[in-house]
Amino acid sequence: MNREEQTRYGSRRRPQRRRSPFSTILTIFFIALAFAAVIIGALFFSGIRLIKTEDMDGGQVNFFGRIKENEPFDGTVYYSNGLTAKLNKAENTLTYSDGSVYTGEIKALLRHGKGEMKYANGDVYSGSFDRDIINGSGTFTFANGDSYVGELENGLKTGYGTYTWADGSTYSGLFSNDQRNGAGFSK
Repeated sequence: MNREEQTRYGSRRRPQRRRSPFSTILTIFFIALAFAAVIIGALFFSGIRLIKTEDMDGGQVNFFGRIKENEPFDGTVYYSNGLTAKLNKAENTLTYSDGSVYTGEIKALLRHGKGEMKYANGDVYSGSFDRDIINGSGTFTFANGDSYVGELENGLKTGYGTYTWADGSTYSGLFSNDQRNGAGFSK
């Protein structure tokens, strides 16, 4: 077609439409939304979840990782005090960001039941936990060679117990808030 025919019959090419900035932004938004839906769906079907619960003090405990049989299986636990821990439910361990390691019963992301806590400073506690708090009977072995066997409440020596110093001397008797209290005897 020559120029004269194009003028007479019009161009065979369609005129280009210019997109408005709003339609461009809207298109980008819907594409991003589609990608987000695909990513969320992939995470959901692969078993990765975010789970939230509360500890004994009312602080929030969050978990992000894989679940198995509707229970957290492996991933990261985030505590309200800033500490994090890697959960490995297959081995019943929590490995904390400060270097401490807990091995034992875990319920609702918290140490609960019998277990052993190896602290980063070298202290070791073996005994009962109640919703992440040391409660009940247990044994503390301290890095300096001292040890305590007895009752604990909120992580403190409370009730009957025996404290043994590294030099071999002992005190057996009652404790309250981590201090000797009441009847007891020393060797």
